[in-house]
Amino acid sequence: MSKAPLPAAGVRELENGRNVTIHASNGFVVRRLCLCIAVGLLLLGVLVLIVISTLQQGGSWVLLALNLRVWALVAGITGCLVLGPWVLLRRPRRAVGLVLSRDGIAETSRGVLLPNTLLAWNEIEQIEFERPRALHPRILSFRLTEAAAHERGLHRPHQRLVQVETGFELSHRRLHPILVAAHARFAQRVHQR
Repeated sequence: MSKAPLPAAGVRELENGRNVTIHASNGFVVRRLCLCIAVGLLLLGVLVLIVISTLQQGGSWVLLALNLRVWALVAGITGCLVLGPWVLLRRPRRAVGLVLSRDGIAETSRGVLLPNTLLAWNEIEQIEFERPRALHPRILSFRLTEAAAHERGLHRPHQRLVQVETGFELSHRRLHPILVAAHARFAQRVHQR
């Protein structure tokens, strides 16, 4: 299957008995890593300017050590230049992809299906691509049937909405039509809409 399947091509692959895999994106990690490093360097520059300015005006190291802004900048620099890259560089090892099959959707990591992650097409009532709140970006989510939600221990109505993670080769905008087409083709209409 190609890197970015079209809805018709994805459904055709599923009808032929093949699975469609949507891998985790490395570009997602690279973009976040660049942003993290850029913000960290900006904070480091501001910290250097504060230290130089304070010392040129005759300030002491004690004043710098007691300044809350300096500590906030140190925390931000540590987060952006140490912790952020460490977390982002570990992500590809545990990155999760999606596998679409005739049976449903499952998660995969490093080419191996993860146990207990299969969500059958007939357990999904609707696939939505909407804004959760005003001024928020659109997100892709599955609305589970009442039986599927109850089986998973989700008893409140708002808990039936399961959000899809970001960071795939396909954006939510491009993934939505593939999932809707596959759901329309392979879901058994056992639930009422």
